[in-house]
Amino acid sequence: MPASLWDSIAGSEAALRKQRDLYRLNVDSHIRQIHRLDRRARREYLETNAEAILFDAHALLSSVKAWTGHQALHAGRARAAGAEDAAEALLVEAIARDTGEELKSALAETTRVVDALTRELRIVAELPGRDTLALPGMRKDSNATRQTSARLLEALEPLADALHPPIPPLDVPEIVCASRALDHGKSLRILRWFLEDGETVRVLGFPDQLDGAGSISSIVSGAKGMLGGAKDKMADRDLVAVTDRRVITAKATAFLEQGELRQDIPLDQVRYVRSTAPAGKDGRFTIDLITRDDNIRWLFPRDVESSDVDALAAVLAESMTIPEGERAELLRRRPALVEADTN
Repeated sequence: MPASLWDSIAGSEAALRKQRDLYRLNVDSHIRQIHRLDRRARREYLETNAEAILFDAHALLSSVKAWTGHQALHAGRARAAGAEDAAEALLVEAIARDTGEELKSALAETTRVVDALTRELRIVAELPGRDTLALPGMRKDSNATRQTSARLLEALEPLADALHPPIPPLDVPEIVCASRALDHGKSLRILRWFLEDGETVRVLGFPDQLDGAGSISSIVSGAKGMLGGAKDKMADRDLVAVTDRRVITAKATAFLEQGELRQDIPLDQVRYVRSTAPAGKDGRFTIDLITRDDNIRWLFPRDVESSDVDALAAVLAESMTIPEGERAELLRRRPALVEADTN
């Protein structure tokens, strides 16, 4: 490399480092905000700060590329001098190592924040009545907000897809525990954006909602479910999705309209599963799921196939286990309980 070319950019190192560090701090701040908030607050943060996140993500990548290019030229200059200076040869190795680590770290940080934003934008795009982002200064102009949100997603997707290829559309799982008239296509389109890389949906179910006393809420409003459209048919249902990693539950309407989950239970927290056949002509198939923290009951509509309910219970039963730590704690408490009973 001509000395004159290197001399023209050699003094840029401090400025490039400053820009790189600035946008790294900005992206890191977004990541920390996203991780510390619950889902509702996280979505509000992402919606409010979408443009800033998009700008900072692009700026971080651009500044890192500029820094990497500068370091590559520096390494080339040092390599040319390395034939006569051992210190310059060692400098080449240090530049290559540090620059590689820098680029890897920046890509990981940018991927995390872009993933989070893109996921929320894609969920919002699937939700009725939630197809706009509440961007600052545009809350009263829904048409302008809708256009802005569409442009944001359009601008973000090429970067997001390059950093992290999207999860492909979900196929209908082999096991679906639902009334025959229930359309579950919308649920799968939204569920897609909640999954992790390589995660597979094994079962999808729509049991009746139970109120606090354990009765079926759909008995009260059954006429609405019989006469209404698909949305109304979901009004008295819960959503249950069992993947190869966890159990996801939600109120069906809250999931379809707001993208809200109720529970996200890792499979290693499943302790016991019981499936009960209907008793009498008005009985329902029931599954009781005992986890580390909850006792959950699902009661399925009468037109759900018994084989599908059994299959759901069997999939969950594969994960039944009591960790040795919990078993030891139960055994440790046993003498105290026996002593208390004898007094």
